[in-house]
Amino acid sequence: MKNKFFKILDLWEKYQKDELQEEEKSEFDNIFLDPAMMQVKEDILGKKKIKELLEQQLSFNNSEAYSDFIKKIKIRRSLQRRTYLAIAAVIILLISIYFFIPKANTDKGFKHFANNEIISQNRTGTILLSNGETIVLDTIKKEKYISSIRITKDSITYQNPNTSINTLEYNILNVPQEGECKIILSDNTEVWINSESSLKYPVRFIGDERHVYLEGEAYFKVSKNSKPFIVSTYLGDIKVFGTSFNIKAYKNEERVLTTLVEGSVGFYGKKIVKLKPGEQCVAQETSIPFVHKVDINNFIGWREGEYQFSNNSLLYIMNDLVRWYGVNITFLNEDLKNIEFTGKLKRYNSINTFLELLKRTGSINYRISGKNIYIFK
Repeated sequence: MKNKFFKILDLWEKYQKDELQEEEKSEFDNIFLDPAMMQVKEDILGKKKIKELLEQQLSFNNSEAYSDFIKKIKIRRSLQRRTYLAIAAVIILLISIYFFIPKANTDKGFKHFANNEIISQNRTGTILLSNGETIVLDTIKKEKYISSIRITKDSITYQNPNTSINTLEYNILNVPQEGECKIILSDNTEVWINSESSLKYPVRFIGDERHVYLEGEAYFKVSKNSKPFIVSTYLGDIKVFGTSFNIKAYKNEERVLTTLVEGSVGFYGKKIVKLKPGEQCVAQETSIPFVHKVDINNFIGWREGEYQFSNNSLLYIMNDLVRWYGVNITFLNEDLKNIEFTGKLKRYNSINTFLELLKRTGSINYRISGKNIYIFK
């Protein structure tokens, strides 16, 4: 695929210089018989496209100079070089998109990239009960009672658990992409579960501690109790007595972030660290956990329906948006992953709103095809 891509660029360069051999002319013509490639050729040769590129490339010149340039068609060498660079950029962009982006079922080239609006489906998830039964929350219209569990479409409450049970019985709440759910445990601890996350917890806490297991992200508001509350993640445990905090523990991000809102918590991993309100513990497999001050709103805003980003890499931001909107992100330029952005996004708005804001910075552009988003320079 890549060899064919560079072959086309080579043929195009020769075409512009009128240096195509007879065999190459035939190959060049055959390539551009494809409807999508015909569109590429039209975009490259079209006066409107070149005018747009020149306006971008020459944006630092005043309009009078540009108008004079169009009328007289007297291009100085420096301007001519920029023009060629602009045209080359279009060739690379258009052809690379054509070859490296899966095409929809259409033969209209770029016209299939309709930037349709993408909004989260706002799902909830499923509960796997200790007896093996699975409850799909999205199918519940009003509310449902199973033993001591009150279940609605977006919340679960454990009420008056059976005190005669002397063994730990675990349920598992799984929240998919585009989902969120709130659960109130048997000790009245409130937990908000974010997209693509799961929480394993006992129907009733028994013994000297209250122990749950988290994969993904959740916000905890732990009820005060003499028994410590422990959240286990793949890199360590968070131990508390009564407090509010957020844990982000997605394995694909290779770190666990514990952000304390109020109270006091300790992270028990390769090293034991204690947190104060407004602090965050960063734990990674390759390093010792450390604590630093943060703006907690950047890490708990999702619970209030708003994403907040502060000098976060585009890759970090997109990881969150992939989970919430259920999209696939493809970076056509790897270096774009490291660009940092600061901003806000209402969680229930479409992802298009945020992408348009990013586009206005001049650093990126994007195309949407179904649930696939392609980001490029």
